[in-house]
Amino acid sequence: MCPRQFTLASSDYGAQAILPSICYELAADAPNVSVEFQLWHKDKLTELADMQLDLVSTITDVVPENLHGKSIGEDQLVVVCRRQHPLCQGDDLSVTEYINAKHVLISGGGDKDSPVDLALLALGKQRQVFASVPFFQSAIELLVKTDTLLTTPLHIAADFAQTYDLRIIALPIKLKPQQYYLLWHAKHHQDPEHTWFRELCHPFLKNHLERTKIRGMKLLHAGE
Repeated sequence: MCPRQFTLASSDYGAQAILPSICYELAADAPNVSVEFQLWHKDKLTELADMQLDLVSTITDVVPENLHGKSIGEDQLVVVCRRQHPLCQGDDLSVTEYINAKHVLISGGGDKDSPVDLALLALGKQRQVFASVPFFQSAIELLVKTDTLLTTPLHIAADFAQTYDLRIIALPIKLKPQQYYLLWHAKHHQDPEHTWFRELCHPFLKNHLERTKIRGMKLLHAGE
């Protein structure tokens, strides 16, 4: 393949957990190809036509008409905390305990848990935000040092639970699963090099989600 730089956008978690594997494959199969990674905010989905991006890995309920995409899978939001947290000693968490607890939010790359706040607002309730940080890694570091809660997708919680002493608990409010997609603008759809790149990236994204979600389900049910 001729030298080309592809631009991939996702969360900082994607850069940490999945991008290295994609780059390993690129280095072996196409050493002249390079990648620029950008943090993504899901609110920018309608602006993709005007952005210099090849691929976006994101959460969305509806794929806009001018975009093409492949489903990566779906996941659910869960609560994660350090194992010593006093609220996490039982089998579940009540809505009252949840809203009265201190929460860590992740602001970088788009708010992954905004459906939670919308659901709480419908109940006339609101969370207490203790800290808002831009990256997943900083949120986890905060989590293990304080009695705080983080609401995050199950597969991400399970991945970090391999390294940190964390407890995963079911979210005490019912929400529909989050849908993950790999998306690109229609202007790239017929490009053979772009096709090659997205076909390379998609299995890494999909397999990582499926593998970590299976691990997460075991951890989630282990606490029940």
